[in-house]
Amino acid sequence: MARRRWPVILAGLGWALGGCIELPDELPARPLFDVGGEGGSGGEGGSGGAGGEPGDMTPADDAAPAPDAAPADEVCNGRDDDYDDSIDEGVRNDCNDCGPLPDEICDGFDNDCDLVVDEAPECRCAPGLEEVCGADRGACTEGVRICSGEGQWGPCSGIAPTPELCNGVDDNCNGDTDEGVLNACGGCGAVPDEVCDGVDDDCDGHIDGREAPFDVCVCEPNTTRECGTNEGACRVGRERCTYEGWAGCEGSVDPGDERCNRVDDDCDGAVDEGACECEPGDTRACGRDVGQCRQGEQTCEGGFWGDCVGGRDPVNELCNQLDDDCDDDVDEGACDCTPGDTRPCGATDTGACRRGTETCSGGVWGNCRDAIGPELERCNGIDDDCDGDTDERWPALGAQCSVGQGVCRRGGRVECDGPDAAACDAAPGPSSPEVCNGQDDDCDGDADEGLGGGACDTGEPGICGPGVRRCDGQTLWCDATREATGEACDDVDQDCDGRVDEGTDGTPCDTGQPGRCGPGTLSCEGGELDCRRNRRPSNESCNGQDDDCDGDVDEPPLLIAAECETGDPGRCAVGQSACVGGQVVCVAPDAAREVCNGEDDDCDGQTDEGTAGQPCDTGLGGDCAAGQTTCAGGVLGCAVSGRQPLEGAGDPQTCNGLDDDCDGFVDERHPTEIECINGLSGYYCRNGSRRVCGINPDPEPIPQ
Repeated sequence: MARRRWPVILAGLGWALGGCIELPDELPARPLFDVGGEGGSGGEGGSGGAGGEPGDMTPADDAAPAPDAAPADEVCNGRDDDYDDSIDEGVRNDCNDCGPLPDEICDGFDNDCDLVVDEAPECRCAPGLEEVCGADRGACTEGVRICSGEGQWGPCSGIAPTPELCNGVDDNCNGDTDEGVLNACGGCGAVPDEVCDGVDDDCDGHIDGREAPFDVCVCEPNTTRECGTNEGACRVGRERCTYEGWAGCEGSVDPGDERCNRVDDDCDGAVDEGACECEPGDTRACGRDVGQCRQGEQTCEGGFWGDCVGGRDPVNELCNQLDDDCDDDVDEGACDCTPGDTRPCGATDTGACRRGTETCSGGVWGNCRDAIGPELERCNGIDDDCDGDTDERWPALGAQCSVGQGVCRRGGRVECDGPDAAACDAAPGPSSPEVCNGQDDDCDGDADEGLGGGACDTGEPGICGPGVRRCDGQTLWCDATREATGEACDDVDQDCDGRVDEGTDGTPCDTGQPGRCGPGTLSCEGGELDCRRNRRPSNESCNGQDDDCDGDVDEPPLLIAAECETGDPGRCAVGQSACVGGQVVCVAPDAAREVCNGEDDDCDGQTDEGTAGQPCDTGLGGDCAAGQTTCAGGVLGCAVSGRQPLEGAGDPQTCNGLDDDCDGFVDERHPTEIECINGLSGYYCRNGSRRVCGINPDPEPIPQ
C-alpha cells in the first residue's frame, strides 16, 4: 500500500519523541500558521531547546485558511473567505479595487469609474475649447475633448479605461494587468476543482483535498475490486483505482437492451419485460376488406408478429371501374377520357404530313391512326420533314456548276441525283496528250507538265553548253544549267569564251612564309594554282625586317654589341650598341639607387648624395650609442648624433645621471656615499643630483 502523507505542524517544539515519528514525503510549501522562533535541536531520544517567542497561531498573511476553519463573510483581502472558489466577489468597488472609490480630478480620466470623465464642478471650461485627453497606456488611447456650450468638457474621443477583466490587457489603464481578477492559481475564471491526481489543483496549499491528502480520492490508487454483477446475462469483472477514482471495469459483461429472447438482458431480475409484442403461436387478422383488398392472417413468432399472409394489398388505381387502391373511390385520377370519344392526333398537315384520329378506350386514349408524320428530308421536290421548306438540305439546287478540268471543263446546273444527293448535270469533255501551249490538254489539273526538265545542249562553249528543256507556254527552250563566271585555274572554261585558265596568274599573293619571303605571285600550270615567293632569304641586317625569313627581326648575333658613349653622367655614361626599331643606337645602363661608393649611381650628376644622415648604432655605450650615418671618400661610417664623450668626466660638476664618457656607467667617478664629519663637510652624488652633507640632504639637482 502506498505511503499516505499527512501535514505536520511543529510549533516551536523539538523532536519530543526522539525521531520516532516518520516525516511526511512532502510538506506544504508554506506554514499554515505563524509559529515561534527557531528552537534548538534535541539529542537522540531527548527534546529540543526552546524556540523564540511563540506565535499567535493566526493564519499566515498570504496562506490559505486553515482546513478546519469555518467559512466567513467575504471581505476585500485577496482571499476566498467564504470557501466558494471565488476571491473578493461582491466586495470590490466600481474600479475593481478594494477600499473607497478615488475622487474625480480634472485629468481626462474617469477616476471614480462611473463612465463619466471630469464631472467635478472645478472642471468647467470655455465653450468651444479643445484639448488632448486620455493617455496611451494599457488599452487606453489619447483623444480630443471639446468644451460644450454649458462649460463642461465633453466625452474624450480616445479609448477610456474600463473595469479590469481577466484577459491579459490593462483595461483600467493603471499600469497593471489583470490585477484583482486572477484566481488563486493565477489564472482567469473559476479555480479548478480538486481531483485525485497528486496535484494541488485548486491552489489552496493542499494536495487532493483540504483536510488531509487524498480526501477527494475515493480509493487507494493501484488497488482493485470486483465490479459489475452476475445477475441475468451480466458477469462481474475487476476495476483498478487511479487518481481519478475507480475506472476501467475489465472482463465484465454489462447490461444491454432487453430483447424478446427469454433472457434477462438488462440484468434487472425480470425477463423480456416490454420487449415482446405477443405470445408465440397466437394469430390475428391483418389487412382490410375494402375494394379489391382482402384481409390475411399474422402469426406470433419469437414474441413478434410475423408477415401478413393470405391477404390482398392495395395497388395503384387503374382505369377499370374498380377500387384498386382500396380507398372506397373508383378510378380516381386514373382515366384520361370517356370511352368512345375521338380526337385529331399527329403533328401537322404541312408538306407530306397528314393528321390522324385517336379513340378513347377504357378511359385511355388509344393509338393515333392514319397519321403521316415527318421524315428525313430527301432530294425529291417534296417537303418530307414538314417544316415548310423543300429540299433545304441541298441549297445549291438550280445553281450553275461545272465538271472536269483544263480543256475538258463543261458547264451545267445542280440537280437531284437520287433521294440523298445532288450533282451537276454536265459531263466533262475529251482529253488529249499534253503539248507546250499553256493549256491543260490531258485534263489532270496541270498545264504543260512533263514537257520540260530533260537534258539538252545550248550550243555555248565551256560550262554554258549543258542545258535543260523548258516550256514557257508557247515555245520549248534549252536553258543552260550554269551561267558564265570568273575564270579559275582548273583547266575549265568558266567564262564561256572558248579559252581555259586565262588571266588566273600574275596577281600578288601571300606565300605564308615569314619575313621578306611572304609576298608572292600566283602562277597557274596544268590547272593548279601556285603562289611563288618574290624574294629569297638573305643575311639579317638592322633594318626592322626579317631578312633571313626565320620569323625573327634584327635578331643577334648578326649585330655585335660594343661599348659606346651615351652622353649621360655617372654610371650611365658608357653603354652598348644595339639594334632598336631597325636602327643601331647606344643603349645606356639603368640608373641604380645611390650608395656610398664615390660614384654617381643614379646618373644625376651628383655623387653619394642622400647616403648619410640615417639612424645607426655607433657601438659605444650610454648616450653615445645613437648615431647617424656619414659618407666620406666613398666609405660609409656611423658618427655619434648627440654630444661626444666629455673630457674630464670625473669633474664634480658632471653629477647628472648621464653616461658622459659613454662607457656604460653613470656618474661612476663620483662618490655616491661619504661619511659626513659633524655634518659640515663632504658631498655625494645621488640620482644625478649633487648633495652636500648637513646642508641639502635632498637638494634640487645641480644645474649643468
